[in-house]
Amino acid sequence: VSTLIYSRIDFCSALLKGFSVKDKKGLQKVQNSMTRFIFGQRRRRGVTELRKRVHFLPIKERIDYKICLLVHNIQNGLCPDYLADLVDRREKKTKNMELK
Repeated sequence: VSTLIYSRIDFCSALLKGFSVKDKKGLQKVQNSMTRFIFGQRRRRGVTELRKRVHFLPIKERIDYKICLLVHNIQNGLCPDYLADLVDRREKKTKNMELK
């Protein structure tokens, strides 16, 4: 169940970043229902502890994590060329400071 849902969320995480709070709440409800289903819990039970047990990040944090992971992979050459070509990479400029 989680693989099916998360594959869809992760596939378009960059687009989801721009979603409204209302839309993200809807996705959070889907994740909460999935978590309850996995544990066979009723709707009234809170899911925060259950999410921790299965190592699920809340939707907002999961979207942020996936975007950070994508940027990390681009900067370290771990992604396909077509993604790396979309990013303007700038080299860090370091100032050589001499102590006197």
